[in-house]
Amino acid sequence: MPDVEVIIEGSGKLRQAMDNEQLTAPAIRKMMYHIAILLRRGAKERSPVDTGKLRASLTYMVDSRPLPRFAIVSTDRLSPRGFPYPRALEDSPRYHYRRTARQGLPTKGWFSGTIEAQMDRIVLTVVRALEEIGERWERGGK
Repeated sequence: MPDVEVIIEGSGKLRQAMDNEQLTAPAIRKMMYHIAILLRRGAKERSPVDTGKLRASLTYMVDSRPLPRFAIVSTDRLSPRGFPYPRALEDSPRYHYRRTARQGLPTKGWFSGTIEAQMDRIVLTVVRALEEIGERWERGGK
């Protein structure tokens, strides 16, 4: 069987450009912040209580490296007795919404379900970041 060699001209330049943090980092950082804010906002909207410390405790953080690789949305809220209240609301079918538009529905998945609920907006944010990287590429990385 004969050997086949495929050469894609410009692939080295493409690889070099994608490894260039100056080209990708600004768009990736903006994308990470935007997604983290979307998820925090979505978690607040889906929060089992409409006021109080749980909603206020939702925070976000984006990786501080020049090219961020992750963002975190979290809460550190515990009850006065140390009970992991947000975790119980997330995992247990026992708890239900009160005094919100979702009154009576189970709170299970209120936090993790935020990603799915915001997926259309997340995809648009990723597309915008890729478009921005493409525009920077066309301008020679500027």
